[in-house]
Amino acid sequence: MIHYFFITIEFGLFLYGDHFKMNPSCFDTAVWRKKAIAFVTRCHQHLFGKNNEDPLVYLFRQGIKNEFAKQMLMGWNKYSQERPMENWGFGPGPKKLFLTKGLVIPYIVEKELKSVFIHSFEGNDGAGTSMVPGSSCSCMILQTGQGKSGQGKKAPPILVHDLFKGLFLFQETGGLGCIIIHPDPETPVDEDVKALIKNTEKEMP
Repeated sequence: MIHYFFITIEFGLFLYGDHFKMNPSCFDTAVWRKKAIAFVTRCHQHLFGKNNEDPLVYLFRQGIKNEFAKQMLMGWNKYSQERPMENWGFGPGPKKLFLTKGLVIPYIVEKELKSVFIHSFEGNDGAGTSMVPGSSCSCMILQTGQGKSGQGKKAPPILVHDLFKGLFLFQETGGLGCIIIHPDPETPVDEDVKALIKNTEKEMP
């Protein structure tokens, strides 16, 4: 069983390229989580359902095994979608929540959904990862056990910015050590996370 450890950061949202701070008084976390869980579940069913060759081929080329993808509850958002912000727990307004087409990677900590990332691998803009608005952690911090090195010392964390490089590293090491993935460069990193990053053994693009 893989246990996910996390550091909570201040909410930072990404919407149509504009960044803004969320007003806690008009954001309902419970509503967001309910919608996000339904979205993640539906996308997971799509990834391992019918007519799913393209995303599975992409995962294969990234070195991601099907069993690991299932374990991480990865999914596939077949079509880009726009949804009313208030339906996802935000206050009323004219802006829409945009869920781009792509692979969906949830960040779950002790059975609680913290964040959702979408990796788009098609289109003219090329591959890229964005964090779904309302997510509470801009970094995925993955590890199992104590993360001991060969000398018995605690292995320092490794910082990775490429989402699938980080997931592949976590998959291949069996979760030993600590992998920090900061996949969306448009989102800020909390000071506590920065302090942890200072102790990283190495940084990968």
